Amino acid sequence: MQFCVEKVPAYTKKSVHSNLVTLASLAFIQCICTSILPVSPSTQQSYITVIENALGKNIEVTQQKASKALGAMSERFNLTPSMDKWLRNLQAKATFIVRRGWATAFGYLRSSRVNETLMALCDAIDTDLDVEVRRNAVQSIQLICSRENVEGTLSRSERNPDGDGDLRLRMWSVVTACLDDYSVDSRGDVGSWIRMAACDSLVPLFKTAPVDLAIVTIGKLLRLSVERMDRVRQAAGKTLHSIPSNVLDVEVTRYLHG
Repeated sequence: MQFCVEKVPAYTKKSVHSNLVTLASLAFIQCICTSILPVSPSTQQSYITVIENALGKNIEVTQQKASKALGAMSERFNLTPSMDKWLRNLQAKATFIVRRGWATAFGYLRSSRVNETLMALCDAIDTDLDVEVRRNAVQSIQLICSRENVEGTLSRSERNPDGDGDLRLRMWSVVTACLDDYSVDSRGDVGSWIRMAACDSLVPLFKTAPVDLAIVTIGKLLRLSVERMDRVRQAAGKTLHSIPSNVLDVEVTRYLHG
């Protein structure tokens, strides 16, 4: 079974149905990796090659499926040796399609280098000019922080150029700034994709956010909760409902004594 992906005829990968073959291959890889069936090192590498190629395709559903397959692989096998190569796919030298794919994939990838991954995603949100790269990076931060216990202090090599060593503050600053993204292109208010993703990402970040910063963010969420777009209002409302009681208690106290 583990050689099925390798034995797919070459012509099917270039036919009009090539994306269906790719999606089926990725689903197969995900199933095998979540099973107890043995997988040889050579087969692992062939699976990685399929996933890497899929992440370079300009089809969002394919990149999403590839990301899930990579996540399944990383739960079973140690993929950390490939991290240096993969992290470079978030840098400007990579094409915007590849950056979009890997900005999604890192949200599913399990690795011991969590802090470094989160910093790379923060850098992408700060500097990348592509809206979808930034949106995908914000969504990946949400996925990682929902399942990982993120340490607050960065090593010296992981700190940003300004010397900020607190990863949680860095993530909070980057994600809350996304609440003010009103980028527009020929597709319309594409910044709304980032604003909604930021709302979702704040849910796990609220758990460790400083109270004073969290309170400032409430004002932004209230603004989003009365925007014209239904989806933005719903995303903001959902996040407002997730605010921890300790933050709300401080805000209510300030209001009563203001």
